[in-house]
Amino acid sequence: MKGSLKKALTAVAAGVLAIGMAVSGGAMANADETAATKANLTIQASDTNTTTLEGRTFAAYRVLDAKAGAGDKAAVTVNGKYQAALNTVTGKTTESDILAYINALDNDSKVRAFAEALRDAINTENLDADVTIQGEASPSVTTQVDFGWYIIDETTAKDPNSGTEKNAPVSLVKATLANRDVTVDLKGGKPTSEKNIVDNNKGENPRKVDDYNINDDIVYQLNFTIPSYWSTQYKNGFWFTMNDQLSKGLTYDGNVSIKVDGADYEGYKPVVSVNNNENGTKLNVVFGGTDVADANNNKANLDLAGKTVSVYYHAHMNENAVIASTGNPNTYNVTYQRNPYNAADGEDTPEDTPRVYTFKFQVHKYDADPQDEDNQGSLAGAEFKLYSDEAATKEIGLIQLDSSKSVYQPKAGSSATMVTDSEGHIAINGLDEGTYYLKETKAPAGFMLSNTVTKVIITKDGALPTDGTTSVAYKVNETRIDNDSYATVEVGNHKGTLPSTGGMGIVFMVVAGIALIAAGACSMMRRRA
Repeated sequence: MKGSLKKALTAVAAGVLAIGMAVSGGAMANADETAATKANLTIQASDTNTTTLEGRTFAAYRVLDAKAGAGDKAAVTVNGKYQAALNTVTGKTTESDILAYINALDNDSKVRAFAEALRDAINTENLDADVTIQGEASPSVTTQVDFGWYIIDETTAKDPNSGTEKNAPVSLVKATLANRDVTVDLKGGKPTSEKNIVDNNKGENPRKVDDYNINDDIVYQLNFTIPSYWSTQYKNGFWFTMNDQLSKGLTYDGNVSIKVDGADYEGYKPVVSVNNNENGTKLNVVFGGTDVADANNNKANLDLAGKTVSVYYHAHMNENAVIASTGNPNTYNVTYQRNPYNAADGEDTPEDTPRVYTFKFQVHKYDADPQDEDNQGSLAGAEFKLYSDEAATKEIGLIQLDSSKSVYQPKAGSSATMVTDSEGHIAINGLDEGTYYLKETKAPAGFMLSNTVTKVIITKDGALPTDGTTSVAYKVNETRIDNDSYATVEVGNHKGTLPSTGGMGIVFMVVAGIALIAAGACSMMRRRA
């Protein structure tokens, strides 16, 4: 039995290396062995980006006891507390049969499956850990434990992870007199994902929030960073799917490009699927999968270990875009293969939700010379253009959303003329923060054309929220807007004293012109006579 237990220890130690936690240890001097009663169990993060274990917790379950003895000759026995759990997992009832079962775990996959199954059985029985380890503000933490074989399980509860199931890989380690200093290496932890709004397909100027005109081009960047140890841990390769949910106010425009650590991706072609749903549009970029037919692609993904995969695509805000308020979100995460030995075992990264914002205002055209000053009448039929410069030479392209309504939105290359409705209103939806200029291009009948260019300033009332959870208020010409109502820009018209097309003024001028011509003709005739 002693020889078989040594074989089991060797197999388990090898398996630990493959499932994401490495064990190292060394023998103490003989003089210290007989006196020692504790082992030093260290949990550390080997990822250079992980500088602290603060907030992370771990449970250590001593499933086998190792009695004090010389060297590696300590007797190993089943801890009665875990007898039922071991019976369930191994299917054995006697201590000798349980130890023999463990001795037969001769490859990484079996060790991993045994460790996870035993952890699940322990949780089902609601057994308390023998040692609870609390992470500290450092990359490692060391705790003294009694000699034995331990199931080490991370119990950190992190959204979207729940409870103990989806944290660092569970491990089976030995802490004996001959192996007093045991290190559990977290090996970089889990993959990470992130989404940004960027300026271009080079990923320049990444940010979580921004504001745009409706129909303006928006470039999104989806990132997935894969731990380097996956190249050896996932011997059969791995799969992952990048998931992006566009809200109803966003339209997917495609133009997908893929880069790896900033360079053009030269691997196989992943599956890109776009589907509409009740929330908007769903984009999935699939690298490998769980089917037998995906095996080659999963293997090819090993070349991505230790690198960041970036997917770029283009979109724009549409007529359904939310004005200010909570903006237009775009939620992203990655579903990836969690278990190196089970392709069906997937897990999701936390969601990341950048947001884009847009704003609006309306124009009210009114009679500036009413007979009743308390009742300035609204004027229909006034025509306007919108410009980005005070000289009114750089027109902002607009389209009319509905021919029956005076509601417009920006669209490059278009040139709709805005016309006030029966209530004298024009509404302009979906504008970026900035300064705009309104110019009347045609006055209502009986009114003079205004030469005044009206300045309209849209500004955020404070910075855009970085967490995307706070509603945004904005100002139009210093009027704060906190809801769906429009800020109104008033533009008055004076009644006309100059001739206007189709009016009596032009008749008068024609008659006067004819009279002048006739008078001139008479004068010439008198001179000749």
